[in-house]
Amino acid sequence: MRKANLFIPILLGAGGLALYLRTMAPSVATIFDDSLEFQVVCPTLRIAHPPGYPLYTLLGWLFARLPGADPAWGVNLLSAVAGASTLVALYFLARLYSPRAAFLAPLYLALSPVFWSQATIAEVYSLHALIVALALYSILRATEDKAFLPWAAFVVGLGLAHHRTSVFLLLPLALAFWGSSRRSSLLSAFALLAPLAFYLYIPLRGMAVSSLDGTYRNSLEGFLQWVTVSSYGVFLRENPLARPTPLSWHIKLWLSQFGPIGIALGIIGLARLKSQKGLIWWLAFVAFTLFGLIYRVPDPEVFFIPSFLLFSVAISVGGEFILSLRWRLIGFLLLAIASLQPVWIGASHFHELDRSHRLEVYSLGASMVSSAKGEGAVVVGLLGERTLIRYFQEIYHLNPAVSIAAADREEERLRVVEEALDQGRPVYLTRPLSGLPEHYRLWAQGSLIRVWDSPPPEVTPERLVGVEVVAGLRLEGYEVVALPEPPRRWPVPPLPPRTLVNLYWRALKPLTDDLKVSVRFYDSEGRMLAQSDKVPVHFAYPMTKWKAGELVLDAYEFSLKPGGGKLVVIVYDPSTLAERGRIELQP
Repeated sequence: MRKANLFIPILLGAGGLALYLRTMAPSVATIFDDSLEFQVVCPTLRIAHPPGYPLYTLLGWLFARLPGADPAWGVNLLSAVAGASTLVALYFLARLYSPRAAFLAPLYLALSPVFWSQATIAEVYSLHALIVALALYSILRATEDKAFLPWAAFVVGLGLAHHRTSVFLLLPLALAFWGSSRRSSLLSAFALLAPLAFYLYIPLRGMAVSSLDGTYRNSLEGFLQWVTVSSYGVFLRENPLARPTPLSWHIKLWLSQFGPIGIALGIIGLARLKSQKGLIWWLAFVAFTLFGLIYRVPDPEVFFIPSFLLFSVAISVGGEFILSLRWRLIGFLLLAIASLQPVWIGASHFHELDRSHRLEVYSLGASMVSSAKGEGAVVVGLLGERTLIRYFQEIYHLNPAVSIAAADREEERLRVVEEALDQGRPVYLTRPLSGLPEHYRLWAQGSLIRVWDSPPPEVTPERLVGVEVVAGLRLEGYEVVALPEPPRRWPVPPLPPRTLVNLYWRALKPLTDDLKVSVRFYDSEGRMLAQSDKVPVHFAYPMTKWKAGELVLDAYEFSLKPGGGKLVVIVYDPSTLAERGRIELQP
């Protein structure tokens, strides 16, 4: 291949990689999605949710082992590399349809918000897009030269070892088999099936570990149910968590990816996708798109990524048609305008897609795992919160002795709390739980909620106050603590300084109003630096539930350094915003 033919795809791939690296999350960045799961599964070689993603897990393990780097960042890097590689593969795929305008396909896909978002975080979709692009390129070449058929079959096999929707590549592959010799067909069949050996990772590794939620059963039946995704069949019929997707939602989705110019070019391209190449395109596009339309999940847009990839090829075909117009100057001008559309889309979405400085989840995870104290302590929360804590326990060895119990339903969490308290263990919650204030006493310890089944100990605050801020509510004292920076590895930047304010309240009598507390920091010139308003104990323990004489520890965390200015605590009625009392303290 001539060097001139390589310049454009290398430029597109390098540009895409630079963009994705610039906007990539430096570590863990989400809680309640699959990304966090992969950031724990890959470094520790566990079993991912169905169908197990063995190819992705093993590749993620390699990227997570980059010397000195944060493992979660390494798994994010896999997505960025796969995303940039997809752009290169897509260019060569588009060249088979539109030799002169092939650059439009990777340009539009690279800056489409959904694809871009998946190339900056640990997820399976950019690798899936790479396999789809390589598979379709190899299939198209195999229709012309049967020597490519084993390679096409092998890539489709890799897809089957990665993402279940790769099954939609089988029909285009079957067309490539047409007219092949028996020897070539047998070799290609072996090449198709060989990558499925990656699934042996699941039962072999299952002898030592399980899935993060513990539901994988390492038996023949359990393995088959896992890899066939039998439990996900319900998502084709109903899912209470699915996002409604009316026609208006789909129109907005596609316009947000390609803009009106890209959609117009794609429609022109659709009309020109004919012959055998066009048939292969249509077989893949219709199958992937129909699946995205009927699959009921909270994030349906990511399942359209193969469709977006294929539609970008149609955009290139539309660009080829423009270049074939009689008035060449007008054609080049229109193509230049079309090239600006994805750039405008990318620029307008840059801020929302830039994950490079998002450290809130990292800070929360480190705070939660550090807040649990006491021998035999157990933290009870949702599965995503448990996974986040496990990342810091297993990767950074932060507070490894603390047990974590995940229960997504409230009744399950309540049962776990009761069992742990019966065993005499310190119990912490990640979030409020209905029914607890009526039977237990609650404290805020760091970012967690401590549950007491007996009166908490009498603690002497570091700074004594003893002022009745509201009738029947006395502030016994407080503490302002500079929290240590959690452990981190490159490229996680230094986290902002954090300050914890502990307030020690005492109910002098039963309180009749559910009041909120506002804690505010001001500088020496009276400008407010930070504010946090809560129902006491992280919204878990309303004042009307407090017992007379009870000491309640309430905690508020801020991203700032302590010292200087003043600290103001205000108690107010949330229904009217009327202030009931305030006190000024030294920070």
